[in-house]
Amino acid sequence: GLQMVNAWPFMPRRVKARVNWYGYNEEEGTDPDLFLVIIHTDKPEGKNRRFIFHETDMDSETIAPSVEKQRKRTFWRDTSLLRKYIVYARALMTKTALKEFGIPKYFHVLTVTTTPGHMKAIQEEAYRKNLSRRPLSAEPRQFIFGNFQTIAEHDNDIFNMPFEDGMCEKFWL
Repeated sequence: GLQMVNAWPFMPRRVKARVNWYGYNEEEGTDPDLFLVIIHTDKPEGKNRRFIFHETDMDSETIAPSVEKQRKRTFWRDTSLLRKYIVYARALMTKTALKEFGIPKYFHVLTVTTTPGHMKAIQEEAYRKNLSRRPLSAEPRQFIFGNFQTIAEHDNDIFNMPFEDGMCEKFWL
């Protein structure tokens, strides 16, 4: 069986990490919409929990600004999905989120957006063009994507439907 827990009442609200992006090397943070723990009650202890930072995108946020904008310090003051994802990727690389949130080894970032087309745009512009490459080389399964249209087609049963990782491979919660 499965159990999902909203872990916010017990955790910090901000994911922080020192970023290293186009010469900018400072601590930055992002505020996830939710922090979830999915517990697989049929798996052995230590292998039965999945930690997920959740982002909801209503197709109103910039996915990834131009490289010219990414190189400016103002990139870190503006909002974009890429800016958030860089913080998450660095928080995993530096293990800061693992310590702050009590996550043993690994976490996922689940972004749910409006349509399959917009989901594909986020996967391409944020993950494949930026996060999959150096200096981050983030694993595709760290970033999971879904959309409201597909969730509705599965009667809102998020545990029995495929999401996709950064490389468009199927992923089940």
